[in-house]
Amino acid sequence: MVAAGSTLFPFPLNVVKLSGSTGAEIWRTNAGGAGAEISDVAIDDADDPVVAGKDTTVYGFFVAKLDAGSGTPVWMQTVGGTFESEIGRANAVALGAGHVAAAGRTPNNLPYSSGPGFTVVDFAGGIGGKRLRVRDKAIDASKRKLKALSKDPRFLAGAVGSADDPTVSGAVLTLANPTTGETFSAPLPAGNWTAAPLNIPGNQSYRYLDRSLAAGPCNSVIVHSGKLLLATCVGTGLGFSLDEPTQGSLDVRLTIGTAFEYCMHFGGTVRKDQPTSGASLGFFDAADGPPPSCPAGGP
Repeated sequence: MVAAGSTLFPFPLNVVKLSGSTGAEIWRTNAGGAGAEISDVAIDDADDPVVAGKDTTVYGFFVAKLDAGSGTPVWMQTVGGTFESEIGRANAVALGAGHVAAAGRTPNNLPYSSGPGFTVVDFAGGIGGKRLRVRDKAIDASKRKLKALSKDPRFLAGAVGSADDPTVSGAVLTLANPTTGETFSAPLPAGNWTAAPLNIPGNQSYRYLDRSLAAGPCNSVIVHSGKLLLATCVGTGLGFSLDEPTQGSLDVRLTIGTAFEYCMHFGGTVRKDQPTSGASLGFFDAADGPPPSCPAGGP
């Protein structure tokens, strides 16, 4: 049994798990910042509680997943507003088919007015992939290239200034073959990210740019809430080969900070899957990876 609510401000322990048979306390913890209040709680298939509510430290609302055994936060997401004088509040959270959906009030600062708005979000680790192209040349790694695209409307970029903002926490792009285990991760440091000037909740947009490839093989990454995830990486720094007879399927993951992760699995519609050998180019070209895609560590 899990109960959640609010506590006195100096004692931010707002979620408690009790024994269903005796009522004895198993653990208690805090979700959100100091003074956070929980509006709703749901339990997933692994018995992990997911809570949503109001946090006096953010201009919006928050959603957090807690470990069933200890109460330790697994991840926390903030859904931000842009009118920095009001605190939002989540009204409800619901779970199903690997998704976490939440709805609540966010304060918005629009071009000619400000005031409360209503926001519904869907957090899901696996998002649909639109297209993945990977190229390799056995005798010349400078010919390697990766281009990954998603237009899944459930993709959510973190609120500006939050831990899920890549200009604050940076990011990592990972390419992996789930069959062979080959994996390559490219760092996307915070200093190379910029946020779009117009910050509207649910429409946040960020761009990573590194034309000289000083930080790694990725020269461009664009993330736009509800619309687009587009990543391009090139050259010898892209440490992923296509020298096996076939790839079968490939996964692409974008991790922002430590727990905000989205994953695309490409393996359903494979248009080209040929290995590189000598001077011959190798290609993997796949489209329309359906959601939910591949496993991910966070929402």
